[in-house]
Amino acid sequence: MNYQIDLGEVEFKRRSGDFGNKLVIGKALCEELHLSDCDKMFNGSDSLKLVEKFDPPNGHSGALRKWINKSAPIDKSIVIMGNSVSERGTSQFGLSWWLSRVFKRTTFCWSSAMLTNIIEDEKPDYVICQTVERFLPTVPKS
Repeated sequence: MNYQIDLGEVEFKRRSGDFGNKLVIGKALCEELHLSDCDKMFNGSDSLKLVEKFDPPNGHSGALRKWINKSAPIDKSIVIMGNSVSERGTSQFGLSWWLSRVFKRTTFCWSSAMLTNIIEDEKPDYVICQTVERFLPTVPKS
């Protein structure tokens, strides 16, 4: 695939993630980030549409986002089941933000389990199940 990427101007910021705030009480562990207007990387990302959104009344588990991107460079669909690494697609710090701009149809569900009902409903070309070790007291059921 021949795809041009223009990063534009880069801004430097220090930021702490959700886990970095929990390691040392009263002190956040930060990293230096090199930020760009990442929407410029994707020609036509203005065609990206959030078509379904659900947030549970308590917590994160079960949050759902679905996007359609008619001008996406990859004419395929993807389902992501994950946590804060994937996020809800609101910023470039989450995997679902990137994938919603690359694939024609993207579904994200905040879940540590592989939800077969979503896979059966969406019939995606690709499935990503992403989690971190601290949420794995046992091996996930598939």
